[in-house]
Amino acid sequence: MLKDRAAGQPSSCGWARGLRALLLILAIGVTAATANGQTIGACCFPQAGVIICQNLTQEQCSAAGGQFHANTLCSATTCAPPPLGACCIVSPAGISCQQLSQAQCTNLGGTWHAGTTCANVTCAPTGACCVTSVLGGTQCLIRTQAQCTALNGAWQGPNTTCTANTCPPVTGACCATIPGTTVNCFQGTAAQCAAANGTFHPGATCSPTLCPPPVTGACCLAQPAAVQCIQSTQAQCAAAGGVFHANTPCSNQLCSPTPAPTGACCLGTAGVLCVIATQAQCLANGGTWQGANTSCTNTTCGSPPAVGACCAPNGFCFVSSHAFCTAIGGTFQGAGTACSAVTCNPPPVLGACCFANGGCGITTQAQCATLGGVFTANTPCGLTNCPPPPTGACCTGFGAGALCHITTAAQCAAQNGVFHGVNTTCNPNPCAPPPIGACCLTTNSGVVHCLLTTQFQCTSFNGTWQGPNTTCTNTTCNTPPATGACCFGNTGLACAVISQIQCQAMGGTFQGVGTTCNPLPCAPGSGMGACCITSPAGAHFCVITSQSQCTNLNGVFQGAGTSCVPSPCNPGDADNDGGVGVNDLLAVITAWGPCPEKSPEPCYADINVSGDVEINDLLIVVVNWGN
Repeated sequence: MLKDRAAGQPSSCGWARGLRALLLILAIGVTAATANGQTIGACCFPQAGVIICQNLTQEQCSAAGGQFHANTLCSATTCAPPPLGACCIVSPAGISCQQLSQAQCTNLGGTWHAGTTCANVTCAPTGACCVTSVLGGTQCLIRTQAQCTALNGAWQGPNTTCTANTCPPVTGACCATIPGTTVNCFQGTAAQCAAANGTFHPGATCSPTLCPPPVTGACCLAQPAAVQCIQSTQAQCAAAGGVFHANTPCSNQLCSPTPAPTGACCLGTAGVLCVIATQAQCLANGGTWQGANTSCTNTTCGSPPAVGACCAPNGFCFVSSHAFCTAIGGTFQGAGTACSAVTCNPPPVLGACCFANGGCGITTQAQCATLGGVFTANTPCGLTNCPPPPTGACCTGFGAGALCHITTAAQCAAQNGVFHGVNTTCNPNPCAPPPIGACCLTTNSGVVHCLLTTQFQCTSFNGTWQGPNTTCTNTTCNTPPATGACCFGNTGLACAVISQIQCQAMGGTFQGVGTTCNPLPCAPGSGMGACCITSPAGAHFCVITSQSQCTNLNGVFQGAGTSCVPSPCNPGDADNDGGVGVNDLLAVITAWGPCPEKSPEPCYADINVSGDVEINDLLIVVVNWGN
């Protein structure tokens, strides 16, 4: 990447242009009191846990969340460093102490002790902490005793760990109605109660006052031939489609208002099954009503179909046609059969089904098998001890901030964690950060760079990882290519010592292997300067031309004597390849630090020409990434 100390260049981004101009003023030592009519002064603001100073306007300082000092420029004493103190940091591996500022300690979730050192502070030990939610769920966390108390948890003692049996689930009373039984309360866990759609009371026991029995009463059910009355709860009556009368016994008058007239009703797809019903009942069942006081005969609904015994899904037997029996989900026993001669299978047995997640539900044996559960016939969930779901180590977070705790695979996935298998533990810690090693990256122009990364990061950049704990040397990524002087522009306005491949890729003229830029082999021409041209694909390039040549190229001439290093046409594009990408980023990282003094080569990675390759150069590349 190539740059020189040329005059400031235009930018396509207003704020970047303002920031670059300000940094240029500071770099050359001009102590202007105002900028664009606003007072410039020292601005102290926190960054990465430390206090840094930059000369900004008051508006810029407020936007950065800093403290503004008018008419004062940054010096070594302008922004006092934050005080340090002992910081106790809790992790799954235990508790440690580091000498940090309060902001750094808070960012790491530690406890800060002002004005102290780690030699004078004893950090409290950690242990397993059982925390119970308001719904009765239990979670095991590694905390100090004080942290556990703040969570209303039960501390298990110093150096204890979380296992499958450290924090047993809380039991209590569950108010729920079990279908087919008179049970309305059972002792169980919160999960068992939720599976039964009940209301959980942690630590309580069943009693008539805690879970009063449901109100019963008369339930009027409309049947095809008459209205039936049964004693039931309101929920049972609603499920059957009846009309409920609380605390009222059944009577002939209760469910028998002035009856609607009845008549013959033809049911079935062919309309050949005849029953006596009211008009409303007939229409509700998709029938054709024949009128009030009509009766069923062999010809009322057309030619009667062959009939026989039909076993309904609930085990009830009645005589119907084959079509009608099939339509209601029954089993037709054959034409001419009678209910007295057949035995219908009883309805399926219900019972408790223990699911894989530790929950329980009332199902049939076949339904339970489909759900992968364990079935116990004729038993409510409240009387069934379903085993808890299997647990293991779960890593949440990233890098050095990753935490390990014991939970189920489903709970780990809900927390975007990595589950390490059933019965795995957090000791030893499976969440340790990955090792760092040398990574060899090859740019589009063939230049090989070496960076220190994790194996995953290296693979993401299509690099070749050299192994854990390897370092970058001159020979780590093979022998570097031979270099020489490269002249840029039609008459050679700029010179740099690079490889021949890099020189050709940037449109330069290579002077030969081993040549240097001192003395300068490239003589600039009179009236030449930087020209910004745009390719058909929309990329912005910089070339050295005369003003007339730039006009012929439909370009924008930047003025005689201007340079393409750094590019005035595309901020952040230090290698002038028409885009801002990984090549520019790698050059800034490789050249990080002060620019070499009295070097024959320009400091190419110094994008903002400040004399140092630092965070502002990196930000210019990041902000303009992909342009």
